[in-house]
Amino acid sequence: MIDELPYLVASSPDLPATLQRFVDHDARRARLVLALAGSSQRMMQGMVLDASAPLFGRATEAFEVKPLSPGWLAEAHGLRRHVDIVRAWSLWGGMPRYWELAEPFADRRDAVHELVLDPAGVLHEEPSRLLTEETPTAVALRPMLDAIGSGAHKLGEIAGRIGSPATSLGRAMTRLAELGLVIRQTPFGEPERSTKRALYRLGDPFLRLWFSLVAP
Repeated sequence: MIDELPYLVASSPDLPATLQRFVDHDARRARLVLALAGSSQRMMQGMVLDASAPLFGRATEAFEVKPLSPGWLAEAHGLRRHVDIVRAWSLWGGMPRYWELAEPFADRRDAVHELVLDPAGVLHEEPSRLLTEETPTAVALRPMLDAIGSGAHKLGEIAGRIGSPATSLGRAMTRLAELGLVIRQTPFGEPERSTKRALYRLGDPFLRLWFSLVAP
């Protein structure tokens, strides 16, 4: 299994072609199954699913790895009370990496202080890291996240916070939704493409925590 593909692709431009030769020859002869995993959805699309991708037509299964559901926190952290599971979920969401970092702390407030609030904490700059790791980089989307995290949920409000016309934010908001960072909610009965009453919210509990505590 090859993990962290964005880093590998950046450090080795010939990696896609190398993988193509491996899949077509050595892996086929040895009857091996190759699993590719990467945190950048666009990069994975460009390597495997796009018609011009080196590995196009070779994938037998493709799926998005979703965050874990709250119930798994009971097993991961040994939590028994439902209220404790909800509290932990409201801090760390469904990312196992965050669970691993928080597990050694007996008190969740100590965990938040050491990991998130402390400028030297591992998760203090987490949103910026997530955007930087995307391929291509998604750093330009940070102002929209700041606006949503500070309480702007309608497209006009977000546009006003960042000083851009609402009509120019369509692609940016779509990409944030594709990355799973933002959830777009449309009132019942409203056309799906309507933007007037659509609401945009941070999709991950940890991001909501970060933008409510660290960003200000």
